[in-house]
Amino acid sequence: MGVRSTGNQHPTTTQTDGHLLEYFRNTFVEGGGAAIQGPASGLVATGGVISDYTVGDTVYRAHVFTSSGTFDVSSIGPLGAEVEYLVVAGGGSGGRTTNGYGSGGGGAGGFRTNVSGHPLAGGPLTVSTSPGSYTVTVGAGGAHAHSPGDTTGNKGGDSTFSTITSAGGGGGARNNPAPPAATGGSGGGGYNSYAGGSGNSPPVSPAQGFAGGTASPEGGAGGGGATGAGGSGSTPTGGAGGTGSSVAIVGFTTHYSVGGGGASRNPPHASPIDPHGVGGRGGTASTYSPGTQATGGGGGAFRDGSLPSGAGGSGIVVVRYQIATASGSAKASGGLVSFYNGKTIHTFTRSGTFTTPASFSETCEYFIVAGGAGGGVDNYPGARGAGGGGAGGLRTGTTPIGSS
Repeated sequence: MGVRSTGNQHPTTTQTDGHLLEYFRNTFVEGGGAAIQGPASGLVATGGVISDYTVGDTVYRAHVFTSSGTFDVSSIGPLGAEVEYLVVAGGGSGGRTTNGYGSGGGGAGGFRTNVSGHPLAGGPLTVSTSPGSYTVTVGAGGAHAHSPGDTTGNKGGDSTFSTITSAGGGGGARNNPAPPAATGGSGGGGYNSYAGGSGNSPPVSPAQGFAGGTASPEGGAGGGGATGAGGSGSTPTGGAGGTGSSVAIVGFTTHYSVGGGGASRNPPHASPIDPHGVGGRGGTASTYSPGTQATGGGGGAFRDGSLPSGAGGSGIVVVRYQIATASGSAKASGGLVSFYNGKTIHTFTRSGTFTTPASFSETCEYFIVAGGAGGGVDNYPGARGAGGGGAGGLRTGTTPIGSS
């Protein structure tokens, strides 16, 4: 997979997708990518971190922005000026309470896309060389709520590309009625039988998100997500965050815009864990968590102590278009397949299977990186700091696969 950096906007590596490996960025910094049939004939543009990859015989170029920047178009080729986009806003942070009736989880950042075949796809979008320069804004996640008392979480920042704006997620509620800060792309969850904030605000079609959940008695509801409202939870359990949505635009399928979980009044306080690792978990000091960066996940609510609530995850903007038709053919399957310098590359950013036919007989090069360890934490007065996590192991070399 060829990757080119045209600035300092590097994708954030996350639990759910790994995004673009630094190895490929360094190895293919001059362009790389798939072998193409004839010259590239798509748009010529710069901005973000650029990834070229193949889907079938189509070669795509994706510009990935995890911080604000500019998408600059210098020419339009014969493949046309239409682009596909993903615009995800920052998630809201969870609400917090010291010993009250629970608190709501943060709403997910607004989710908008026009990727063909996606159930939430909007209409076509074209770009041009006049003006040619398109400002990209990537919304920050809502800052954690850290007042000494009961506090509604903070709203996430909006993300924009061209005419498309996704609204930041609402903060998890700790007031009735839910304050304006709880309304957004998806709404923050309510608390103690009260409704959460509204979603899809301002309204767009298809909807960019859902409302925060209405809480159970003495509980905290989950924040809304891209495809569902936050859960109400039960008296001892906070509500689950609203469901998000997957989209394949960066070269592999990634999940976005899950709401943060609520926290209840009674033990065990905690919400269910988001299986995609996007929305934060609501709970106490040992269970709550923030939304994941570069996914628009809502932050988890907090109860029972002096710590802040979970912050919202930052957003992301991706612009994709076809640049050519691939001429390579793979002898095996598995991972993200691309072609470079006469070689076939299988890239795995999550677990999978490299499958070869019986006739396969090749000496394969490999590059394997393990996951890094988490850093320590220092939350106590008088403590003396904490150590950083160790890097994952790295191995590279060649190995015969097949009958040879």
